[in-house]
Amino acid sequence: MLNNNDNLSEEENASSTFHSVHSRYLKFDTSVGSFIIELYTSHAPITCQHFQELALNGYYNDTLIHTIQPNHVFIGGDPTNTGKGGTPFDGYLSELVTSRLKHTGAGIIGMCENSQFYVTLAPTPWNDGKYGVFGRVKKGMNVIKAISKIPTGSKQHTMGGNVEEEGTTPLEDIMIHSIVEVNEEEIN
Repeated sequence: MLNNNDNLSEEENASSTFHSVHSRYLKFDTSVGSFIIELYTSHAPITCQHFQELALNGYYNDTLIHTIQPNHVFIGGDPTNTGKGGTPFDGYLSELVTSRLKHTGAGIIGMCENSQFYVTLAPTPWNDGKYGVFGRVKKGMNVIKAISKIPTGSKQHTMGGNVEEEGTTPLEDIMIHSIVEVNEEEIN
C-alpha cells in the first residue's frame, strides 16, 4: 500500500511511495511546464508497458489535458480531446484486481479503461479497485498544482469537441507537447 504522511507536502507524499528496482521515468513537456513521472514497472508491468509505448511513440503529443476535476484529478490522453476517445486497453484490469497501489495523495498516476490517464490532485480512495495506479509524479508537483488551479467551465476546445462532463473543461488549453524517457540522473 502507498503511504501518505499528513506531515509531508504533497510532493513529499508522492515521493514516499513504492520505488521500483527497475523504475522508468517519463518527462511530460506541457504548456504549463514540465513534470516527471516514475512508472511502477514492478507493480503494474502491463499498464506501464502500454502507457510507455503510447507515450514514446508520440500518441500523446499535442493532445490536451481535457478535464480538471478540482480536488480530485485531471485527465488527458484522448487524441480527440473530448474525453470520449482513446485506444482500448483491457490489460490493466488484471493488475487492478490484485494491486496494492492506492490513491493516497496528490501526484498518483492512473489509467482509465483506454489510453486516457489521470493525475490525482488529492487522496481519492474511492478510485481504489476501479482504476489502476501505475506511477507517481517524481518531480514537478508545482506544475501539477498550477494545472489544478486553471479555471474550468463549459467550453468547446479549440482542438475538438466538448468534454462529456460539463463544468470540468479547462478554460484555457493545456497542451501536452511531448513525453520522453529520462534517466534517474536527469531527475536530480
